[in-house]
Amino acid sequence: MDAEKLIGSDLILLLLAAPTRWEHASNRIEGITRLEKFLFLIEQECDYQSHIEERFHFEAYNYGPYSKEVYEAVDILKEAGLIEEFRKLTDSVLDSAEELLYSDTTTEISYERQFSLTENGRTIANYLANQHPKLQKRISNLKDEYGDLTLQDLIFHVYTRYPDYAKNSVIRDKIMGTQF
Repeated sequence: MDAEKLIGSDLILLLLAAPTRWEHASNRIEGITRLEKFLFLIEQECDYQSHIEERFHFEAYNYGPYSKEVYEAVDILKEAGLIEEFRKLTDSVLDSAEELLYSDTTTEISYERQFSLTENGRTIANYLANQHPKLQKRISNLKDEYGDLTLQDLIFHVYTRYPDYAKNSVIRDKIMGTQF
C-alpha cells in the first residue's frame, strides 16, 4: 500500500515531531521566522517532492524566503487543535518584525511565537512519520543540523546558500555584513 500524499501543513507536523538532539527544539519550533526557514530548507534539501501533493510556494521577500501559505497552515493547524502557540517575550526583533509585516495589529512588545504539538497533533504526526519514514529521517537530520543555530545564524545560512531568496530582504545587509 502506497503512503498517502502530504500537504504543506503535514510538513509542519512532521517538523515539530521530528526527533532531534537539541532539547530546546524537541517537539517544538521557536519562532514563526524559524518555522518558515525550516520549511524552506525542507523544500530545498530534503527531496520530498514524491511525497507531497500541495507544497508551500516560497518567494524572495522582505525577510528572505516567504510563503503566505505557512502562516495560513499554522492558523488551520491551531484551529484544528493539532498545534499550540505560545508567545514568549524576547529581545530578538527578527520574529516580531516579520510578524508585524504580515499582521493587522501593532504592538510595542517584542514576542516570539512558539509552536508545539497537541496530543492529537502528536498522534497525527506519528502516523505521518510512519507513512513517510525516509522523509521524517531527513527532516530529523535537518533539525539536528540547524536546530541549535541562533535565528540570525539560520537566516545567514539561508541567505548564503540561497542568495536568490535574499535579494529583496530588508535585513540582508545587517545579516550578511560585508559578506554579501
